[in-house]
Amino acid sequence: MADLLSFVNEFTNARYPEMIARDPRVQFGTPDRTYLGAQIMPMQLSDTNIIAEDLARFEVVVANDGDALSPPQIKQGAGGAELTVKLGHIDLAAQMTGRDMKRLGNLLNSNDRAPAEEFLSRWLTRAIALGMAEKEEAQRWQLLSDAAVTVNYLDQPARTLAFPNLNPDGHRVTVPSGTVGAPAGWYAPAFDPMRETIIPLKIMLEQLGLMVNRIVTSTKLRDGVLASNEAMMRRSGGSMIVNDGGQLQTIDRNLSDVGARFMSNGLPMPEVYNLVYKTQLNQRRFLDENKFIMICGTGRDAEIDLGDDGIRVIENTLGYYGVGVSDGQPAPGQVITTRYSDLKPVGIYAEGYLEGFPVLLDPECIVVVTIPEPTA
Repeated sequence: MADLLSFVNEFTNARYPEMIARDPRVQFGTPDRTYLGAQIMPMQLSDTNIIAEDLARFEVVVANDGDALSPPQIKQGAGGAELTVKLGHIDLAAQMTGRDMKRLGNLLNSNDRAPAEEFLSRWLTRAIALGMAEKEEAQRWQLLSDAAVTVNYLDQPARTLAFPNLNPDGHRVTVPSGTVGAPAGWYAPAFDPMRETIIPLKIMLEQLGLMVNRIVTSTKLRDGVLASNEAMMRRSGGSMIVNDGGQLQTIDRNLSDVGARFMSNGLPMPEVYNLVYKTQLNQRRFLDENKFIMICGTGRDAEIDLGDDGIRVIENTLGYYGVGVSDGQPAPGQVITTRYSDLKPVGIYAEGYLEGFPVLLDPECIVVVTIPEPTA
């Protein structure tokens, strides 16, 4: 165990936990578990834990006619209200015991400590860094979906932080679904979601000078409700038959029919986001399966420095996930610490924490439609 203690100390002194904590790639998840919200609101470091932002939408302003000998006129984009965000504190702890400890001990029997370092790095990434990234992702989608974020401190009731200035009129709507016996809205055969809900919202956005470039929803809504809606699919393709009641009925409908209807109306094919995260008691979706979200281009780009992997440019961001400076730290960013404990249960203890909160800069560039299930 003395060898394990020295290994953990060497691992920490080599600043491996710090490199894992500050690795910008973690915010996007893994190849088989991608966090879509990080592509919309990527992480941004802040030297202060109270962020003040102008909710001005970036706009391209047309040039003037001018004179070659006169100075050009300075133009401003559209102004907006100020948004002040106080970053919250999130944290997570884990302890390596049992099988992982035995595996690490076996790796330390070799003269080459690189495999042990790689093993502990993977464990810290999985147990701490990705766990923190999941909390960040959950907060992103709460703010995007509801213009509010729920916080739940230890031994205290949950509290919802609402941001009315991030919820412009007409940008978050609910289409009632009626009952199982008398379905309405998107669940009603005669109701066309495209013509009666989606196109009117698209027109509203276009009147604001905005163009929809991304739609995010669930498999339930895209491949289930929309693909099963008779009025919508009748205009989308598929084979038609006359049923026993003498009515036209669409058959052989598929995903390409749904996509064709969206593209024929100048809209992108909806993408699904079904990822769930686990709590101590159950599991939850990052994006509620009853949400249909339309996202517009913003002109805001974010550059993510990936070190040896170069620069990743994310276009048309809606804002960012702000990360500030934790107590006792000289610079902004997530913190991961490790230590070896010989107290029961013997193992390696690790914790991660940061000061952070999502910052939505373009509330007008998102529309959220809620489609509740029909009631019993």
